[in-house]
Amino acid sequence: MEEKDKIVYVSVDDIIPNRFQPRLAFDEKELNSLSDSIKKYGIIQPIVLRKTGEKYEIIAGERRYKASLLAGLNKIPAIINQTDDNTSAEIALLENLQRKNLTVIEESQSYKKLLDRGFTQDEIASKLGISQSSIANKLRLLNLQKKCKKHYYITRYLNVMQEVYYH
Repeated sequence: MEEKDKIVYVSVDDIIPNRFQPRLAFDEKELNSLSDSIKKYGIIQPIVLRKTGEKYEIIAGERRYKASLLAGLNKIPAIINQTDDNTSAEIALLENLQRKNLTVIEESQSYKKLLDRGFTQDEIASKLGISQSSIANKLRLLNLQKKCKKHYYITRYLNVMQEVYYH
């Protein structure tokens, strides 16, 4: 096993969220479900961290981290990976984009962040296995008025609440 693949246990007090996390909201029901699973089975897949000063910043696994807090864990398994800001941002954004459960606005903002870090639309499309035109079309959503974006989030929230209430 390489040193970078070594699993260590890190105090949750020493972990900070990823500054580049594209997800704006975490589904509370899903976090509670994951927390219940962690209480019963533990964390099956360690989170990935990087050392930043005295703390560790999450590169991948923020949902597992949040659910671990809900489960009352003091320490969680992690793999420490020394990466720079660009690599950390790329991993965090691409991991979340590949999960396919970001909102379309979060997805668009993630593409924009990658573009701001020097990626081209073609490079992003290639990494994700989607078309460049799909990226371009979603980036256009960022030009919507704040009022339209707010309406989108309110509608999404109401749909989620309706699903929770009726199922």
